Amino acid sequence: MGNSFVEKGLLGSVMTLVAFLFKRGEQEMNTREKIMMLVTILMVFLLTPMIFNLVLASPVPDTGQTKCYDDTQEMTTCPSPGEDFYGQDAKYTINQQSYTKQNGNSNHLHDKA
Repeated sequence: MGNSFVEKGLLGSVMTLVAFLFKRGEQEMNTREKIMMLVTILMVFLLTPMIFNLVLASPVPDTGQTKCYDDTQEMTTCPSPGEDFYGQDAKYTINQQSYTKQNGNSNHLHDKA
């Protein structure tokens, strides 16, 4: 697992639940313990996908990379499929960067401002 807050939260909840179940063994759980376990299971399996969607909802802007490189220098053209070094970032333009001039109150300004 990675180091993100969401992954640590998910892993931590699962580990707590597993530790609790092993600790309890064959003993009967009281009502409060049953409710706590149900809430933990709901958090792990229902809320985590929602959190991932919120965290990953923003598109990542393109890097703006326009040049391709081999193992020693810049290439004159980017390689085609099947050629060495194919698949470099310069070959793709996704979510192209866009900038809007704004004043101190976040109002849009003309390009000449």
